[in-house]
Amino acid sequence: RRFLARAVHWQSTTFTLVPALVAAPVGFITGRALFAVYANGIGAIDEASVPVVTVASFIAGVVVMANAVAAQVAYRERRSTTAEMLQQE
Repeated sequence: RRFLARAVHWQSTTFTLVPALVAAPVGFITGRALFAVYANGIGAIDEASVPVVTVASFIAGVVVMANAVAAQVAYRERRSTTAEMLQQE
């Protein structure tokens, strides 16, 4: 039963962390490029900064929230019996 709870938490972490780690750099690169085009178009300086600590904190918070939701599912599944699980299928 602990294996099932661990599997739920690993899936929650993986399905949250991987897209966030892919989307964040893509978003920053795209945003930086668009900002540079816009700033050059109006004659402004195109020095944008990337708040790495803020983004890392946000991603960590999203992973924690996903695991909090998964904890409810893991608790419910941990309490169910094998017969109940097989009956659902």
